[in-house]
Amino acid sequence: MNSWLTAAVAVLGRFHPLVVHLPIGFLIMAAGLELASRRSRWAGLQPAVGPALLAGSAAALLSVLLGLALAREGGYDADTLRLHQGAGIATTALAVAAWLLKTRPALLKWPILYPGATGIMLILLVLTGHWGGALTHGPDYLTEQMFPAPAPPASMPVADIREARIFDQVIHPVLKSRCESCHRAGKIKGGLRMDTREKLLAGGKHGEVIVPGQSAASELFIRISLPADDDDHMPPADKDQLTEDQVKLLAWWLDAGAPMDQRVGELSVPEDILAIMNAGTTTPETKPAAGFAFQVGPADPAAISALRSRGAMVLPVAQDQPYLQVVAQSDSFGDEDMALLRPLADQVVWLDLRRSGVSRFEVLRELPHLVRLNLAGTPVQDADLGALAGLKYLQYLNLYQTRIGDAGLASLQGLTSLQSLYLWQTQVSMPALTAYRQAQPGVRVVAEATSTDTPPSE
Repeated sequence: MNSWLTAAVAVLGRFHPLVVHLPIGFLIMAAGLELASRRSRWAGLQPAVGPALLAGSAAALLSVLLGLALAREGGYDADTLRLHQGAGIATTALAVAAWLLKTRPALLKWPILYPGATGIMLILLVLTGHWGGALTHGPDYLTEQMFPAPAPPASMPVADIREARIFDQVIHPVLKSRCESCHRAGKIKGGLRMDTREKLLAGGKHGEVIVPGQSAASELFIRISLPADDDDHMPPADKDQLTEDQVKLLAWWLDAGAPMDQRVGELSVPEDILAIMNAGTTTPETKPAAGFAFQVGPADPAAISALRSRGAMVLPVAQDQPYLQVVAQSDSFGDEDMALLRPLADQVVWLDLRRSGVSRFEVLRELPHLVRLNLAGTPVQDADLGALAGLKYLQYLNLYQTRIGDAGLASLQGLTSLQSLYLWQTQVSMPALTAYRQAQPGVRVVAEATSTDTPPSE
């Protein structure tokens, strides 16, 4: 086929999703008119049945032709596509038959033919629509809200990033959130599936998309790195885009040889990539732990805007809840900015100050509902930890790469809700650490140093 003709067919095929709704409307309208006109009060509707069937038949035929053109692009599950096409063609044939039987009574040798053809046509119309939806949205699109599948282990948060499987728990969740809507069972754009490692490595209709050790030569990285307005950029402009950190993470993974089964701790991972992994794979539950006694009102929008103007990220912790997460990891966020937390003291439950410019921490004692606190890489000292004494809901505390020593650790004994404590690269001695663990057996303490000094997970 000539290139111009191929392009014309491809363009026409793109109109299938638009035209496909016409036969649905006309044919259902014809059946409705037929039923309604059986009653004497609406008998006047009977003459409209034939034209409705004719319009539905013509629209169905056009839809079939455009659908066949669209199918030439490929990227659809073959079995579902065959069912969709077969049902669509059969629906069209029965619509034409129903129109002929309705408008040419001489063809009605048996009275059952017309209602039979119409009834089967409607059943096939429903099935055609169902299989069409499965091609576009996946095989479980109709039932996924009624019977939601449990989240797979690969996308669940991990307690220690060093123990995470690099593909299943770090890389695949990124692909799942940004790529699988078009590259999975039931919808295989470009002949590429990314829902399993085997399918990903197999590549698509243009060949492999991963070249281990060479991100610049990997089609996967090339596509996600193109300008957003480029027609070949992935994901498409109407889909959720990869973040800068996700692109950076995928580039590192490809350059590292696209490892699959190794744990993060077995690989040589730069610190900035570890930070991205931590942020993406150790996210806690989406709402504060059950059993919190406090009730808080809505946050002040002006106070939120003030924090954001200083470069802090302020996000809701749970939908339709007033609880907030504040992330201020920039060194431009300093001591004077801590005062901006005061108007939101009741709402802030997660606070991340790692590697910020904060050196005074007394404001923390004014945030009574803190559940998670990250002070990694800050100049916090033993005396500063006294500000945490009244935080009775604090469950997570990260003091990685700080100057906290034995006295500071001892001051944490009063945090009765604490569950996770990170003391990597601190000045805490082994005897003090052992004593704390014996006194607080319910607290998970991450403190053993390694030769690579891998940062702890969140």
